[in-house]
Amino acid sequence: ASVQHKIAKAIMNLKCRPSNAALIGELGWLPIIEQLNINRVSYYKHILQMDNNRLCKVVYEELLNIHSSGKTSSFNYISKIKEILMDKGLDHMFNDAEKLHVPTYKQFAHCQYNDKFEEDISLHSSLLHYRMVKTNSGTSGYTQSKQSFKWIQLKLKMRCGVSGLGEDLSRQHRAPGTCNLCGKFETLKHFVFNCEAYSDARQLMYNGIHDAYGPDIFNVFLSNQDFALYALLGDHDDYFNKHFLDYLSKSWTLRNDY
Repeated sequence: ASVQHKIAKAIMNLKCRPSNAALIGELGWLPIIEQLNINRVSYYKHILQMDNNRLCKVVYEELLNIHSSGKTSSFNYISKIKEILMDKGLDHMFNDAEKLHVPTYKQFAHCQYNDKFEEDISLHSSLLHYRMVKTNSGTSGYTQSKQSFKWIQLKLKMRCGVSGLGEDLSRQHRAPGTCNLCGKFETLKHFVFNCEAYSDARQLMYNGIHDAYGPDIFNVFLSNQDFALYALLGDHDDYFNKHFLDYLSKSWTLRNDY
């Protein structure tokens, strides 16, 4: 959780940030309104389980009686709780502490948001790579890696199209987009696979992947740059991620020193 909050804070301080949908998708969070509703359901269950002599329970029973009789109240707590549960198709849990299972509500909230998440990330041109590697709104495993936070953050920015590579700057109409080291247009593929300036760091990455997965998988990896890029940019904290972060630490430092 501390790494996730460091990532969120660092990204939110950027002048050019990824979309909110991509950021909370990387971290596996829900929109704030959904998290608030989870807290409301949790507290509602707590009220249902209170002793009848507790003041909160007495107030609740009075509100429930007013609601059940069809009368209006200045505090429409019961109606709001019902709406929250009905939105997830869980209104059968209303007023039943045994049935009201907060983890189930949370699971439904994540499932419902996942559909909206896919719609949200489809709206941003910067998320071209992101849409190819991010299959759901759950936490991306690489954000939990024990490797340097600096390179985890950079991988996140590359996935979200805000790393400051030439193609990002060109899309944002901030620069022509040429590579400062070789003069060609600096796409993410160019930076990862093609620029001769990073050949030594790239070979070390290739050697690590070959040793980790063997020649068969390595040859498949090399045979298609799209497949290779999405393996390196993938969600998981695996050997592809490890060696890609190592590559970033060497190549990005060289790029910035130029």
